Formats: sequence, structure tokens, C-alpha cells
Amino acid sequence: GMSSKFAIMPAKATCLALVLLACACLPALCAADDNVREQILFDFAWKYQRGMGNVQCNASSFTKNFTGVECVGLQADTASVTEDACQLACCTDPGCQVWQFSKAAPPHGGCWRGNPTSCTRQSAEWAGQGRDGPAPPPGVPPQAETGFDDSAWELGDLPQDFMITEEYDENDPSSGKAHLPRNVSWYRKHFNIPADWAGSDFWIYFEGAFRYATVYLNGVQVGYHHCGYTSFAYRLDNVSSVVVGGANVLAVYVDALTGSGWWYEGGGIYRHTYLIRAGRVHIEQFSLFAPASVTGSITPHGTPAQGLSADATVNATATLINDGTSSTRVCVRYTVFAPNGSAVATVQSDMVTVPAHGGSAKTPTQVPLPGAELWSIPRPYVYTLNADILTDCLDGIGVIDGINATFGVRTLKYTADTGFFLNGQPAKVRGFCNHNSFGSVGIALPDRVHLFRAQAMRAVGGNGWRMSHNPPAPILLDVLDEVGIVAMDENRLFGNNSEYVANMGDMVLRDRNHPSIAVWSFCNEAGCSGGAETGAPAFQHITDELDGTRPTLANQYSGFGDILSETIDIQGFSHQSRATVDAYHAKYPTKPLYMSECCSCVSNRENNMGIPVGCAQGQTNTSNAVAYIAGTMVWTLFDYYGEPSHSWPYVSSSFGQIDLAGFPKGIAHWYRSQWLLSIKEDAPDRPQIFGHMTYIADTWVHNSTGQNVTVYVYSDSQFVELLLDGASLGRAALVSPLLGGPSFGTFSVAYKAGNLTAVGSTAQGAVQSVFSVITPGAPAAVVLTVDAPSPDTQTGAALVADGQDVGMLRATLVDANGQVVPANGINVTFSVTSGPGRIIGSHNGDPTTHEPNHAPWHSSYQGLVRGFVQVTVNAMGSVEQRRRLASIDLDGGRRTMLDLTADPAVPDIVVTACADGIQKCSSTSIVVSTRSEDTVLAVARASVRTAHVLA
Repeated sequence: GMSSKFAIMPAKATCLALVLLACACLPALCAADDNVREQILFDFAWKYQRGMGNVQCNASSFTKNFTGVECVGLQADTASVTEDACQLACCTDPGCQVWQFSKAAPPHGGCWRGNPTSCTRQSAEWAGQGRDGPAPPPGVPPQAETGFDDSAWELGDLPQDFMITEEYDENDPSSGKAHLPRNVSWYRKHFNIPADWAGSDFWIYFEGAFRYATVYLNGVQVGYHHCGYTSFAYRLDNVSSVVVGGANVLAVYVDALTGSGWWYEGGGIYRHTYLIRAGRVHIEQFSLFAPASVTGSITPHGTPAQGLSADATVNATATLINDGTSSTRVCVRYTVFAPNGSAVATVQSDMVTVPAHGGSAKTPTQVPLPGAELWSIPRPYVYTLNADILTDCLDGIGVIDGINATFGVRTLKYTADTGFFLNGQPAKVRGFCNHNSFGSVGIALPDRVHLFRAQAMRAVGGNGWRMSHNPPAPILLDVLDEVGIVAMDENRLFGNNSEYVANMGDMVLRDRNHPSIAVWSFCNEAGCSGGAETGAPAFQHITDELDGTRPTLANQYSGFGDILSETIDIQGFSHQSRATVDAYHAKYPTKPLYMSECCSCVSNRENNMGIPVGCAQGQTNTSNAVAYIAGTMVWTLFDYYGEPSHSWPYVSSSFGQIDLAGFPKGIAHWYRSQWLLSIKEDAPDRPQIFGHMTYIADTWVHNSTGQNVTVYVYSDSQFVELLLDGASLGRAALVSPLLGGPSFGTFSVAYKAGNLTAVGSTAQGAVQSVFSVITPGAPAAVVLTVDAPSPDTQTGAALVADGQDVGMLRATLVDANGQVVPANGINVTFSVTSGPGRIIGSHNGDPTTHEPNHAPWHSSYQGLVRGFVQVTVNAMGSVEQRRRLASIDLDGGRRTMLDLTADPAVPDIVVTACADGIQKCSSTSIVVSTRSEDTVLAVARASVRTAHVLA
């Protein structure tokens, strides 16, 4: 069968045939199940301290003089403002080979460090030094030693962005990174390794730490990770200092003094961390691969929501590792489970010999899946593949290890003339790029916030998500799998560099089972050129070697036709005109095309926020209206920290359709009207959200009566009528942007306080939707509601008692009649009145706010304030699992309570919001659940065919 899930027209595909052979088992190896694998969430009770501290460094290792020359390929370190600081920062970074300093003002001058591509240009401006290769370990810093006194350090939980709590600084040299000063941080984790882990492998797994992470166990360095966006793991059981059956200290030094981008990238251990145990013979991490090939004809079940099916084959494989002292003969049993948990297919692999002392063996096996349900945007059907290592293959028993991977069955095809096809059906990608930061929490997004963001994308019609410009948190891909959004997974650093190629491989290896990923992206804009393009063949090779089921792309704004452009499967364009794309298409008529970034239209959540709609309509039409372009990725759905549209006091971007706090701007409603509700209901590429809408992009609060106001109205109807206090102000015909527009109504109105109403109707006058905005009075009350979890936003009905889940609060200022008052500067404070919760931060979506992100208060912006409340009790899983965690986390229970009762009863969290100058506060409660149905992925899976309110 075809091993490729995608086809480029002309197609390139690889055929492979696998033969199933009978399993046999040596009687001496046949045994009862002995699967010792455990995965312990390692996020709780970390001691941490920001700042360099007492870091040892041997500056004599710099034996090369780089004064008088300028090195190319270094990265700016805006936090090191003197030569000595620059040298120290490089010296303590094991991955830094060269530092240079210039007294010229940033961005050209200052401290630059890293691994240069060349140092040949003569320049008296620069002073610097270098050393050969990666730095040797600079001794063992005191903070890494077991006996170091960390009693005065803060105690916190992961994930954490330690930079987001810094104070905004107008004079911070890294101004484009949100005016938040860069820093470093030490983390220390006191934990017990259970005595029954003796004779097992165990390792620490970090989903992500930004940027350079050096890891120590009991004073012994076990690893150094140089990429802030890829996941990594280090084996601990073979470290000389490990104590099995006793106390250990894991220390992590995270250096975020430099970044790789021009936006805010944060710092710290900002994703989940796990302690994993397995037997000496086990399945290697990320080696379980489940590419599925459709082998029969595709049959629609009816409507897109009812899905499609086809016969398929899962070309399963896993790599087995043997860290024992003798070789072993085993096989792997592959079982496919449907979303409801029922087993739908089981096949055993051939028996293999796994050599001892770190030897490995692969177990490729074909698993037939007749009548497989296909993964699609309207019906994202997600299977689970379980792989168990068996010692008794004849009787199918003796499980010594087992892991799961989710996957989907679907076909991808990109054509040069008619765009993208998913499961043989045309699918125009109407998507958005997104950075990985969010108001208050920075880059350490809680899982439910990821779900909120994905559901907000569906609410505006988005069916595609570009990871800008780095590999994402794994939970985000899990969510996209479940809600039906196709993803462009993007590598961070690109070039003819072995480290960068390895990073690309790490991303592909970790993410390749996700059915949502429809294309890999090598690089972004300037990172694709300037000599970097020569890395394309190596990137293509490792991507095809580790996956080969998806095409590759680069988001280029220059270099079209260079070696990178020739190597990639799909040509990506960044902010290019129709003329440029048409010219490329004429020159390369067999190359599929993708507008992988477009449409940088600036707006904020203020009056006349409908102004950028002309920009959005025109720029999206450049690619969205062209049949031969696979899709469009708008920059961006959400605002993000850094890359402000203006200088200080702006500290965050304004490109999003939704602001940094998660409140929609007016332009989000235009996308909802055109990219969702105007798309045919039976289209195979739209979220299953239906209805009609009309929206007025105005608060109807202006300075003076009689002033002329241009009012923008968005609707999916053919006509909109605007009325002021019941008197018609005119009727406008709306035309699809695909036909040139106008896809929105504009009305010139003499302002008068009152009731402004818009009515959307058919050509025959049948009313489809009505929207009103009423001029409010003075603020009289604050109303506290919950945006997540909430059925309205399809983020669930409860938080889960896992010690980590986060709820998103909304405080709204209203007048005596309950109308929203778009007031700025009124302070709102959130507090937990009762129940297992803590306020972890707040924001208001204003790109100029400098109020602390982690404070329980924030001033209002256009009448709204966002608060974040986190569950403070862990009562999920079995009581045995929680007791195991309690025995491992030596500082556990001090910040987040661990409930060790067999049947926990967790009370609701009651939260209160109070506003300055308003006498009465407002309270609401959030249910805290121990049910698996309320977890983020379970909610995501259940939400794909239900309405979503954009509020």
C-alpha cells in the first residue's frame, strides 16, 4: 500500500510491502505481565530563583582573540550591557563559542554571542573572544549541588515563564520583545526515587525550556539543551550520583538572556515536565509511528458532520531498546482503539532479537483497518494505537512495556492548479498564524487556554493554524487533532547547520503522528535566506526520513526559485502581491502554492475598530480567492507580547483579530461573517458552527452630538439595515470578498446617544439576525462571568482538580441598565472567596498596559478585565497514583494540595471581582471536577459539532 498520506501533483510516493509473520516465543522468556512503565507529572513544587547567582566560569577557556573583526551569525544579548557581562554570559553558556561587544547603540552594537558563521570582516568597533567547540562544563555551580541551601528560594509549579513577571522598562534594550528585561533562572526539584525503581530505566522529559537549559542531578551535569522550542529528555538511572530509594535534587539552569526571534519569547521551564520509568527493555520515546494509508475508495456517510470512511492500513512501527545485560526475543502487539475505547484491530509483529547493552530493534507491522473512519475538519476522528512488548508471543501475554499514540486516517493532496484536497475533497485553508504567548501567563499557556484559543479560531471560521515560528506545546497539537484544525508545524532555526537539522528532526519525530499536521515548514522569512537556503537538502532529507507522509514548505518573502524553493514540496509566500504569486505560478506551473503568511492589519478594541476591515478584505482576497493557492494564513488570530505596532508605551502587538487577553476585536466578527457563516454548510472544509450574525463595530459612545461617525456593520446576510432609535439610516448590499466585496456595510451617521441597531436580511427582506448597541450611562456595577470553562466558548463546564487547570474570568463594567460601559482605567481586583483556587494573574488586552501581569488586579480597557484562576488541589487519577506522586515530590503539598483520599469531594471555587468606585462586588462559582469527561482533551473531542459564541 501507499505509505504516503499526501500527494504532490505530480505525485511523489513511496510504496512498501510488509509481510506479517507468525510470532513464536522461547518458553524461558514467556512470563506474566510485568509492565513497570510509569509517567509521573513532574510540574509541582520546584524551587526557583531568577538571576545569575553565583555561577562559576573559567574565562581562560577563551583562547581566541576576536577584537578588530566583526563576526557574522551571532545573536544579540540585550541583557548584557557591558563587555564583562557579555563575556560572563557567553562563558556560562555551554553552547556559546564567541562573544563580541561594541559600544555602538543597539540594535547594531551591544553584546552579541553564539556560534558565528564567519569572522573575517575587519572592524575596529568590535571587541571579543572565542573558544573551540562547545564549552566544557564550567565546574559544578553551587546551585546544582545537593547540599545547596535553597530554603529562601520561591516555591512554584511548572509550567512557568519567569520573565512575564518582570517590570516593563521603557529603556530595556530589547524593546521589541515587550520591554520585559531578559534574565536567567535556576530551578531545583527535591524528589525521591522509589526503591522499586531499582533495575529500571528512568528519565526526565521536558516538553520545553527557553532558551538554553543545563540539567544536573545531584551535582552531576546530565545534559545541555540548546533549542528553546524542542522537547528533550535525559536518562537518570545511569548517572553516577543517582540515589534510588532516597532523596535527589534535579537542578536546571535556564539562560534566556538571548532569543532567536524579534518578538517576546519569554524564559524558563514553560511547558510540562515528566519523570518516566520503564523496564530495561522498552519502547524508545517517540519511536511509535502510525502512518495510515487509505487503500480503498472513500465513502461519505452523508453530511460532512457524519464523516467519511475507507479501508486503510496502519503501517505501525516502534523501536525497542534493551538496556539490560542479555539479549532478548520479543514481539510487539499493536492494538487500534476507536475514540469510545473499543478495540477495532489487533496485530502482532514478527519476533525480534533486541541486543543487550543499549541495542535496538524495529518492529514494522501492517495493521489492516477495514472501514476506517477518516479524520476531517467537520469530523476529526482520532484513533489510538497501543503498542505492547510481549515476551510470550504465542499466547499474547507477558507485557513488559506499553505506550500509546493517537493518530488519524486521512489523505492529503496538494495540486498546482486546484489547491489542497483533504480525503479527496477540496479544502481551502482559511487559517491564522499564532505566536505562543498570551496575556498574563506569557509563554506558559495552561492547557485550557490552548483549548480556548483553538475554539476561538473555529468561532471565526478558522480551519488552519500556523505555528509561528516554532514547534508548539504538544497539548496544542492534541487539541487541534480533536477539534478539526489543520496545522502547519514550523521549525525555528534554519540553515546548513547540523544542530538546526537535528532540531527539525526532533520536531518531526515528536509530532509526526498528529493527523492535524498537514505540512511541515522549514523556516520563516529572513531565516530562509542569507545563505541559510543551502540547508534545504539536509532538512528535506531528515523530514522525509522520519516522516515522508507530508509535504514541506518554507515561508519565503524572497529567494523564489533558489535551492530552498526548488527543494521544498510547496512554495510558501509571505506577504506577497497577487502579481508576484501569478508570476511565480506562470514560471513554475507544477508547483503547489500556499500563502503561508499574509494580512498584517492593525487594530485595537476601541471605537472605529472596524477600520482594518478593508485591509483584511483586500489582503485575504489575494490568496483566498485564487483556486490554485492551497490556503491563507492570516497574521495573526491573537495579539502577542512584543513586536508592538508603535513605540513605547506599546509593548504588545496589535495584528490579532483577538486581543492579548482573549477579547475579540471588531475585525474578528468580520471573519466570522465571511470565513464561517458565509461558507456553504455542506462544505467539507468548515467548522460545524451554523447560524446567522450581524455585528456593529462601534460602542456608540462618542465625544459630541452631531459629529460624523462612520459605522461599520458585519453580517453574513445579503443586506444590512442600520437604525438609530428606530429610524432607518439606510440599507447596504453585501458582496462576498471572493467577488470583490464590499463584504461589510459602511454608514455615515451623525452621532446621537441612543439605540443603534443593525438588521441582517435576505434579498427578499426576511430578517436573519439583529444586533443592537445602546449608549450606556455611568458605570454602576461590575459583572463577573467565566469564559473558560464555559459551554458558550466550548471549553467545558468545569475545571478539573489536577492542581494545574486554569479558568478565564471576565469582569465587565455595566451601567444601571446592564449595558456595557467601555470605560478605561477603572481598577478591578479578583479574589478567591472560597474553594481550591488562586488568582495567578490578570490582563485587559490593552497593548499599552504596563500593569503587572501576575497581579490579581488590572485596570479596565474598554470596559473589560480578564482574570485567571488556578485550581490548587490535585485529586485526579487513582488514589494509588496520587500516593505515588506524594512519595516522589518531597516538597509536594506545600503550594498545591495533594488529596490522598480514595473518593475526593472537591468544592467549587467561588471568585469575586470588585471595581474601584463601584459599591457592590460580583461573585461567581466554578465547578471543580474529578471526572475524566471534563479534562481538556475530552471536552475538545465532544465539542466539534456544537455552537460557539464569539464574545
